[in-house]
Amino acid sequence: MKQTHMDRDQAEGLILRLLDLEFADDEDEEGEVIDALTRGLVCPHILTLIYHTAPELPVSEIVDRALACQPFVAGSSPSDVDAGTDGH
Repeated sequence: MKQTHMDRDQAEGLILRLLDLEFADDEDEEGEVIDALTRGLVCPHILTLIYHTAPELPVSEIVDRALACQPFVAGSSPSDVDAGTDGH
């Protein structure tokens, strides 16, 4: 199972803030929320899921897909990651 640093409720709240355009005048805060989502969900595709999916996904589906994301581990094959080894 993937190690995340953010629970579902936190992720949904941050995504809703992004989608509700709460940051119209504060790009720094928007960047902090995006960084928190990227780090907390360990999903490199979170922005694609939020902004570039047609049709637009419901927030719960965005979180489901982000939580299911399997990050790439350098030097490992997918079977190594599943087995918990480092490929060496």
